[in-house]
Amino acid sequence: MLMSTRLQRVFAKGALGRVIALVLEVLGAEEQALRWVDRSLKWVSEPAQVHLQATRLCLKRGRVDQAIWHWRKAVGEEQSKASLLYWLKRTNYLPDSPAYLVSFPGKLNSYVPHGRLDSCVLLFNLSLVLSKTGCHQKALEYYQLLQAEGMNTVELLNNKGYNLYHLGRYEEAVLCYELAREMVSGNGLLLTNLAACYQRLKIYPQAIKHYEAALQGAADDPITLNNYACCLVEIGRSEEALEIYNRALVVSPGNKTYLLNKAVCLFILQRNKDSMIICDQVLAQEPYCFEAWGLRGNLLNVTGQSKEAAVCYSRALGLAC
Repeated sequence: MLMSTRLQRVFAKGALGRVIALVLEVLGAEEQALRWVDRSLKWVSEPAQVHLQATRLCLKRGRVDQAIWHWRKAVGEEQSKASLLYWLKRTNYLPDSPAYLVSFPGKLNSYVPHGRLDSCVLLFNLSLVLSKTGCHQKALEYYQLLQAEGMNTVELLNNKGYNLYHLGRYEEAVLCYELAREMVSGNGLLLTNLAACYQRLKIYPQAIKHYEAALQGAADDPITLNNYACCLVEIGRSEEALEIYNRALVVSPGNKTYLLNKAVCLFILQRNKDSMIICDQVLAQEPYCFEAWGLRGNLLNVTGQSKEAAVCYSRALGLAC
């Protein structure tokens, strides 16, 4: 049976995109080649060869995490893990350079030329600033430039994963954190970040597993406790979550986020009076907290106090003083 005209066009576009990418790669224009490969993936029906082409280009650009993602798509997860992690370890366990990164305890790999060291340090620190100011796409681009220079440290992979997470690219963020974890075991921050990504992907068994592993090394870390509790709420284990929120609040008693999360948990458990007490406690400290006003409105609404609830909703939206 002959392919339809539409399918023929799609196939032709995919083939053309791969050819253009190959030409650009030979010319050294690897970034442009990657763009054409990405386009080809939208057109082809059997993308394995295109993913392999993307794997090679990502390795050339130093983006190990993206390379593994494409290789998984092409050959399956286990093969990619065995092959590409070997490459990663070889490139990252070379003798360290004596130069340390400013403002972060990581080291540049020894194969970064000394003439480029200052610019790499500057770029890394600029990426940190961009991340903290919410410019996640631009920070991600700079981390990719650093990877092209040969830098694939734990710190870079963790920070890159952070930006991918905030861009909603959770699968890619998972790969960054998994790769970083291969390089340093038992790091609570990496485990918590990894768990948060699995939580966003709704892969709850993995999320729970990594939260609990993180807490084994730091049982009183309030961020991990809070995130773990949120995860438990999502899967309907609110009673357990309440205990975890209480543990987080022992460490950080006045933390607004933990207090409001506990209030939401109490609301789910239909302990409305206790939830209202927390809302009032937060609003006494921060009168313009829209989350607290919104939750207070919900609490009033379920008890039939619709007029009072409407006032709270207005406060939450900034429509009333």
